[in-house]
Amino acid sequence: MKTTAHGFARLAESQPHLFQVNPNVPASQALAQASLLLTAAHEIAEEVAQLDVGSNAWGAACLIEMARAVVDSVAGGMSADAQPVSCDGVNP
Repeated sequence: MKTTAHGFARLAESQPHLFQVNPNVPASQALAQASLLLTAAHEIAEEVAQLDVGSNAWGAACLIEMARAVVDSVAGGMSADAQPVSCDGVNP
């Protein structure tokens, strides 16, 4: 499984996206990178939440943490699918 092109950071509706996810990157590598990005975002949101108690930063931190859990779960499932193991621990 590989990525498809997906643009983001459009500066205006009539303009093309400034950045994009490149096509044909192995999905496992893309998910690993997404997990790292979500980890950094979670750390920033937690830091902001500790400084600004009245903000929505704790909610954002929780949502980021949930998104990372989904990404990591899919990546783990892909790894398990890629390397099937029988009940006795031997590759079939």
